[in-house]
Amino acid sequence: MSIISPSSQKAPWSIHPFDLVTSTMDRAKELLPDYPRGRFAGLAKQQSQGRGRHQRAWSSPLGNLYTTLVLPLKEFSTAPLLSYGAALAARETLERASKSSTKIT
Repeated sequence: MSIISPSSQKAPWSIHPFDLVTSTMDRAKELLPDYPRGRFAGLAKQQSQGRGRHQRAWSSPLGNLYTTLVLPLKEFSTAPLLSYGAALAARETLERASKSSTKIT
């Protein structure tokens, strides 16, 4: 069962890399009109005003990867499943790349 809107499942991804942004969410809002069907990502090496859900701020120094994904969902109530699925996919990728087990905390 897919939680992504069927009309956008075959649309290509656009990835926008940045060295420094206020936040990837700010850049996503600016880019949104250019992608009416969604499916794009903003990636940054550093954020000067990083924040997440509920506008919580955090330090975003150089040396990490900060990203915002824009996807058209069938319904908004499925959005929390994406974070969970992304965490599991990241874990699996790290385990395969490092050939060791990882733990999500």
